[in-house]
Amino acid sequence: MQRVSRLKVYYSSLIFGTLAILINGFCLGIAATSSMQANNGKFIITCIKASLNQWPLVCLFVGLMLLSLSLSIFVGWLVYGLLGYSFCVTYFAVLLDLPKWMMHTSLFNVLTKMPMEKFDLMSFAILTGIGILAMLLGGILYTRKEIV
Repeated sequence: MQRVSRLKVYYSSLIFGTLAILINGFCLGIAATSSMQANNGKFIITCIKASLNQWPLVCLFVGLMLLSLSLSIFVGWLVYGLLGYSFCVTYFAVLLDLPKWMMHTSLFNVLTKMPMEKFDLMSFAILTGIGILAMLLGGILYTRKEIV
């Protein structure tokens, strides 16, 4: 049996998260072009770009995951609560008739909805910076944590 370091597990979650986003955009583009019966390869690339717009959220939640593993159990519950809250607000806001200001508190609604909306570099850069900072801090704390 071969031992796997914590950093390999950490990096693999980021790599597979990014790979999942790329595959999601590619498959969505193929499904859309096949249902429209159009041979437009540009639309597949548009779908991949739109899915890559969600990459800062992958960075953020991978970093928060490592922070929750490195710190107390309470932090882990806060991360799961944030993820659950963002999911519920994003997907059930119309059903629950939530106010419009509450929609802007979800992490999934911070980034633009591409390709319907124009790419917003500022929100992408800020969320990417926070995600990379959380990943670095989580990685440092995760590698130094004693597992009993």
